[in-house]
Amino acid sequence: MSDYSDYIEHMSNVSSGLYLLTGFTFTVITFLLIGLKDVSSTATQTTLFYLTILFYLFMFMIGWNSTRVLQLCSKIPKESKGVNLFNISLYLVYILFPLSLTFLFHQWNLTYLVLGSLSIWATYSILVWFFIMKPLRKWRNELAS
Repeated sequence: MSDYSDYIEHMSNVSSGLYLLTGFTFTVITFLLIGLKDVSSTATQTTLFYLTILFYLFMFMIGWNSTRVLQLCSKIPKESKGVNLFNISLYLVYILFPLSLTFLFHQWNLTYLVLGSLSIWATYSILVWFFIMKPLRKWRNELAS
C-alpha cells in the first residue's frame, strides 16, 4: 500500500478549515437572528437562506472528506458492537445537528426559511446517505471480506 500520510495530513488541514467555516457560518446565522431588528425582511431572509446553504455545503464536505481520508488509512479497527454503535451515533449527530437551523428559524416564525431549510436538510440527508454512508459501508464490507 502506498504511503498517503502527507495527503492525509493535508486533508486533515482542509477539514480543520471546513470545521472553522461551519462554526463561523452557524454563529453568523445565530447573531443575525438575535441582532437584527427585522428578521422578516426579504434581504435578511435571503442572506439567512444563503448562509444556510453554505452551512450545509460545509457540513457535507466535512463528511465526504472524512470518509475519503479514512479509506486511505492503512490500519483501522475491525467492526465490533462498539465501533458500530459509535458510527451509528456519529451518523445521527451528523444528520440531526444541521436540523437545529430549522428550529432556530421556527423560533423567529420565519415560515419560508423553515420550509426552505427543511427541504435543504432532506436533500442533504439523501446526499449524505448516497455519497458518504453507502460508499463507506460498501468499503467496510469489502475490507471485512
